[in-house]
Amino acid sequence: MAQSIVHVVFTLSGAGCLRSALKGTGRDDEVVAFFDNLGFGPINPPDASRAKWLESELGRTGWDEVSSRSESFWREALSSGRRKVAWLSRLSTMEYANFLEWLWRLDDAPCDVVDLANVTVSHRREHGPPRRPRLAISLTMLHHDIIASKKLWDLAAPLQASMREEVSRSLAAAAR
Repeated sequence: MAQSIVHVVFTLSGAGCLRSALKGTGRDDEVVAFFDNLGFGPINPPDASRAKWLESELGRTGWDEVSSRSESFWREALSSGRRKVAWLSRLSTMEYANFLEWLWRLDDAPCDVVDLANVTVSHRREHGPPRRPRLAISLTMLHHDIIASKKLWDLAAPLQASMREEVSRSLAAAAR
């Protein structure tokens, strides 16, 4: 029996695009989405101080709800026994920052990655010539038909040890 898959996505809209693409092709893989944006504000430690900072500095209230919704994400995204496929683009600060936190929490557990940073896509307009190929930039920016027709999930590859080491060095440097 094949191992079940959980797709780990770091934006809500990107998760919606991927869910639609998977459903449209008859796949029933689970997709979990991160609710927060770790591309700004304090993130260490991940506690109420983040919500307080966001309120005092940015005037954003209700961030406690985002934090509580993120707890279920962490349970699902880090659960064992399933193949984990993380979707991100190193071109997106939000996706990459969220991915780095997930990877840090994942520790040494195996995972696959779909990094859209160097992926180009194009599609044919309903009427007219095909559009020029362009960088995908982010899962959020892709229509579910493009995700499905290009079978972007086939780009999933095991996380390279060099990337894990780079993340570890960066985290160690940031902790100093």
